[in-house]
Amino acid sequence: MKKSLLIVSLTIFLFTSKANAQTFNSSNLTFGVKAGLNVARLSILDISEKIKSVMKPMVGVYGNYLLDDNWSLRAELLYAGAGTKSEANENNYTYSRTISLSYLYVPILGKYQISTIPLSFSAGPQFGFLLAHNEKTNDPYGNLSSPEEYRSLEMSLVIGAEYGVNDQINIGLRYQSGLTSIFNDDPLGAVKNRILTLSLGYTF
Repeated sequence: MKKSLLIVSLTIFLFTSKANAQTFNSSNLTFGVKAGLNVARLSILDISEKIKSVMKPMVGVYGNYLLDDNWSLRAELLYAGAGTKSEANENNYTYSRTISLSYLYVPILGKYQISTIPLSFSAGPQFGFLLAHNEKTNDPYGNLSSPEEYRSLEMSLVIGAEYGVNDQINIGLRYQSGLTSIFNDDPLGAVKNRILTLSLGYTF
């Protein structure tokens, strides 16, 4: 947890320092909307379970502030799904369990634009606020997690790339790696979100 906080604090400090070093110019600020598909799973240490990815929607808005010719600071507000499906075989019977999660994500990213081609790379911390959760299993003796067991705030590290089709339309690919467990009582911090996102964005 301390390592996660250090990474988040250092990233925010570096880019806010760069932003504060120059006078705010409203012409450097742009806004847009985006939507896409999440390929989500959870990292689980139980080797007896077979983990499968689930498809979830993502939609949101973003703001981008240009710091110089190459660097910019980007903040987003996203509604996105996460979760996983796991299976385990016992006595020739397959037990399945599905976890569905909904988050309000707030990524704060540093973005680097390549000068020669319309391709950019971004990285930074992301804060996830849990909005809803649901679990299902076909195991009559399986224990489902109670609402109190889920962590209301999740932190993750985000890296991604974005290709500009033109000045308005962009295609993005992003990977999210959880830094904190989705559960409160998880001493090993083993159950974390892993999400690959393909998105389409429009800048106004």
